[in-house]
Amino acid sequence: MTRPACLAAILLLACRVVLADDVLRYDFAGDRPFVVDLSGHLNHGLAHEATRVTDEGRSCLSLGQHGFVRLPEAELLLGKQPLRGFLELSLKPGFEPSLLSADTWEGWVALIYIQKTSGNGLPDGANEIGLALHGPKLIAKVVGPGDYGPFAVIDCPLKRGQWTTLRMEWEPGRRALYVDGNLAAEKLGDYAPPELDMFPAFIGRHPSSGKWNFGGLVADVAIGR
Repeated sequence: MTRPACLAAILLLACRVVLADDVLRYDFAGDRPFVVDLSGHLNHGLAHEATRVTDEGRSCLSLGQHGFVRLPEAELLLGKQPLRGFLELSLKPGFEPSLLSADTWEGWVALIYIQKTSGNGLPDGANEIGLALHGPKLIAKVVGPGDYGPFAVIDCPLKRGQWTTLRMEWEPGRRALYVDGNLAAEKLGDYAPPELDMFPAFIGRHPSSGKWNFGGLVADVAIGR
């Protein structure tokens, strides 16, 4: 690598470190009675109906039919109005996502969800940041007040018994979804940033309804801003 190219790579890495600081990172290893946050921010989690396992060399959490991980409150993780941030996690479903119902009130699965206090029963409201399944589709949302639509709806890449890594990024003028490191969807243009409060976030469960659980393995979770 030439010297200019090397300097450019170093600068790019430095920018990513500054712009994408982990506020939560879980590898699910260890035997503590809670999920340890490795980022140093003490954003530990509480797992319910879940078992620590090792799969294909990964330390991961096996979530039962009603299992989930309760994360700290949304505002503590990302602030009142996160202008930029990311979510990342690896998933191995214990079910076949392509067979989920596409009915309005059925076939939903919340993968990771952060939202403002709400009585809404589905992952389709305003002031939400999250990844969810509905029928054979994967939905990516970063929406503020007065907006309800996801920025991306793609054919679900998750398959039963197979690991897939999902990453969602947002910043002013851009929202993007990556699947196994490849850009799967991107939306450019202005949007209202989400407004968050002290409502808890969840992995594998919709925070507002307490439903739509993900049954399967989860590993390598990270949230940043």
